[in-house]
Amino acid sequence: MLLIIRIISTFGGKFLIMKTKLLGLILGIPLFSWAQSPIQTFYPTDNSTYKMVQSALGIDQSATGANANWNFSDLLQIGTSIDVNQAPTPNQTTNYPNTTQVTKNTSTIGLLISDSYMFSKNNNGEISITGLTNPTITMNFTTNNAIVGTFPMDFGYSNSDNLAGNYVYGTYNGTLSGSINTSVDAYGTLNLNIDDVESTYTVTRLKSVQNISLNYSIFPNVGTIVQTVYSYYEAGNASPIFRSTETVVNVPLQGIVNQTTVVLEKFEGVLSDANFDKNTALTYPNPMHDRLYLNVLEEVQKITITDVRGRIVKSISKPEQMVDVSTLENGLYLLEIQSAQGIQIQKILKN
Repeated sequence: MLLIIRIISTFGGKFLIMKTKLLGLILGIPLFSWAQSPIQTFYPTDNSTYKMVQSALGIDQSATGANANWNFSDLLQIGTSIDVNQAPTPNQTTNYPNTTQVTKNTSTIGLLISDSYMFSKNNNGEISITGLTNPTITMNFTTNNAIVGTFPMDFGYSNSDNLAGNYVYGTYNGTLSGSINTSVDAYGTLNLNIDDVESTYTVTRLKSVQNISLNYSIFPNVGTIVQTVYSYYEAGNASPIFRSTETVVNVPLQGIVNQTTVVLEKFEGVLSDANFDKNTALTYPNPMHDRLYLNVLEEVQKITITDVRGRIVKSISKPEQMVDVSTLENGLYLLEIQSAQGIQIQKILKN
């Protein structure tokens, strides 16, 4: 996914905005720009999974241009998320005219599960946004669907565009307007350290800064949303290897002033299509006690058990069919099974 716009807690949930318009190649690109890899597509690989992480110190993303270097350390996992591409339902097509694709993102942090949707139009490779929604807020860009652009996109592309439509937030509804400034502004080396595990990637970065103004009844500009999104793409991968979203919200009617939320996600892999939609239990018994048995036909490469806070409490490479879980405390866990068929995930309970 090219861009992800999220508002968490401020509006009681998360919603997803993706949009940009990239029209022309800026003159004067350095001769060594051949080293960068173009961003090939707007849509993530279906069933892409991510680690949701946080940083106590914050991350420095100020480096721009060619051969940039980013070092994001002290990252700790707090949850997971997944992107799924879907065809629009008849009802969605009615509510968001011209929609040809729906991208659903589901995040899990502890016991909190949140779904958000982005509605978009694909016209012979030219992408535009038709709307966004989550359980708390709906944004419909019927007045002005902003064009994302035609892929692939190279280092040096940039554009500014307008957006307009309407929104529904709780008992409030009205119109919205705003702008988006997008650029493929850098490429270079991304160094990550998550739970003391280091990794390095060669990436191309897409930056988006969005400004949205909310209007209510006869009152203009009752609230604003300013969001900065960075997406880092590795060659050959349609999903960003890392993405960050910083949202600053001001809604004085709700007593919200400069409330800032940061979401960080690290791409992990793609769930196997064949296994993701099955209801077959991956383990037994569930709830478990001191022992957990794997119910997977293919050879398992690795299992990871994560608690509700996103902490890895057990990780085993090439495990036996029986896994000792006697040291785990009672509670809910997320089990991830990696095999040649892909990644499978199941919630398990110990009591």
